[in-house]
Amino acid sequence: MSRPRKPPEKLQDRRASRTAPRLVELGDERDQRRRAELSARIPPKLLALTTQHWHAYWRSDIAAIAKEEDLPALQQLFMLRDERERLWRSYKRERLVVGSRGQVVVNPVLGSIRALGPEITALENCFGLNPRARTRLGLSFVKAARTLADVNREALSRAESDADPRDAYPNPTPPNPKGEPG
Repeated sequence: MSRPRKPPEKLQDRRASRTAPRLVELGDERDQRRRAELSARIPPKLLALTTQHWHAYWRSDIAAIAKEEDLPALQQLFMLRDERERLWRSYKRERLVVGSRGQVVVNPVLGSIRALGPEITALENCFGLNPRARTRLGLSFVKAARTLADVNREALSRAESDADPRDAYPNPTPPNPKGEPG
C-alpha cells in the first residue's frame, strides 16, 4: 500500500511547473502612481544611458512586482550596470596597456568588467529581468480586467459595423476530384 501524495502547496520542490503562475495585474491608476514615485528615486550620478534604462524599467510590465522595500536592491543593480558601462568605455579607449615589466597586456579593467557580470545577473534574476527568470518566479502578466459591459459593448459595435465576410465572395461549388460533372 502506497502513501497518499502530498498536496502541491506542501511539496518541497516548488518549480514553476508545479505551481500556478502568479498573476500580476497591470494598468490600474494606483500602480501607475506608485511606479512614478519609485522611478523618481533614481540613484545619483548615473550615465545618461543607465538613466534611460532606469526609466524604461519603471515603464515596463515587470516593474509591477517591485515594491518599495526592493528599491535598494534595484538601485544597486542599476549602479552596478552603470559601473560596468563606465568600465567598458574605459576598456574600449585602451584595450592593450603596458604591463609592469614593459610587456603589452590586455587592460586589467576587463577583469573588473567580468567580475561585475555574475552580481548583475543575480540581481536581474531576482527581479525577473529576463524570460527565464520570469518563468522561475512563476510570473504571468495580465491586463486589467474589462467589465462585462465593456465586452458586450465591443461585441455590439463589431456586429453593427462589420458585414458578413462571406457575402464578399461567391460560393463556388467544390470541384469534383474525378473531373466528372455534378
